[in-house]
Amino acid sequence: MARACVRRNDLPAAADALLLADRTAPTEVRHRPVARHTLRTVVGRMSRADAALVRLAESLRLLG
Repeated sequence: MARACVRRNDLPAAADALLLADRTAPTEVRHRPVARHTLRTVVGRMSRADAALVRLAESLRLLG
């Protein structure tokens, strides 16, 4: 879902989808390369990313 939102350039919806996915299936978000790439893309493209999303990306060492 998040990838589809990124393709539509609906970054807030992508962020929401990633956070929901992390709450319901954290292993899928934290260990799948495509999910990690999507998370990095969303945080990188958003001018002001949600704090929870940034914390998630930082915890996975995707920023920096």
